[in-house]
Amino acid sequence: MPEDQTAGSGPNAGRRPNRNPLVRRVILPDFIVVSLAPIAENVTYKLATQGRQTWLFQDLGYMLGAGLLILITFYGIWIHQRDDRKLPPAEAMRDAITATVVLLYLVLVSWATFFAPGPTRDLLPDQLLASLTTVTGVVIAFYFISTAAAGKWSPKPPWAGEPAGHERPATENEQR
Repeated sequence: MPEDQTAGSGPNAGRRPNRNPLVRRVILPDFIVVSLAPIAENVTYKLATQGRQTWLFQDLGYMLGAGLLILITFYGIWIHQRDDRKLPPAEAMRDAITATVVLLYLVLVSWATFFAPGPTRDLLPDQLLASLTTVTGVVIAFYFISTAAAGKWSPKPPWAGEPAGHERPATENEQR
């Protein structure tokens, strides 16, 4: 039987192992994809512009990176919220959609700012950036509006410490 690595003395003494599934499912894979996509973009851009590989898209690294980022983030957040946090399916889906859109926006803007695909090309033209900003703002607004609406009109559990059949007094807003 292996000994506990966190017990006793040594470099891991006093630390508990990281058992957060969100780190393993979403954060670490997204970090790897975001870090490697600009490198893959440089390689595919050079191969495509030198005419060696005519089947390559010039933006293949960013296309693959964005696609992987969407898949990993959406399914990772959805599974985490649904299975680990035991949220209702609608709430888990809402969280996954919002997290994916916001993270994709932030990553695309950072790629466009810090990693240009070519000397004369822009990754995100001004019109696309404006549209993506609008879509991200709408998604965030709908997320907060739907969260507030669900909190306002969803059935409330009995108050802590009160018996289940006991009615709580109506507040001034509920009496109107």
